[in-house]
Amino acid sequence: MINKLFKLNRHNIAVVQFIIEGYEGMATVSTIDPHTAIIKISIIPDFISEINGLIEALKNKYKIEEINPATWNPLAPAGG
Repeated sequence: MINKLFKLNRHNIAVVQFIIEGYEGMATVSTIDPHTAIIKISIIPDFISEINGLIEALKNKYKIEEINPATWNPLAPAGG
């Protein structure tokens, strides 16, 4: 699995999860932190280009921002 972290508006978590998981067997979405709206998308390697394309299409509509897991601090206060 290839894991990627994203931040988005928390009100959009369910719809983004529904859309991505609608591509059954390609990826799953887990909410890492519902308060700061951090999600993890776990992608099957065979479908990385398809899911990356889908994420790119969703970025504009749902203001999805990729987070670098090496610099993300889960203990940092919300908004900081």
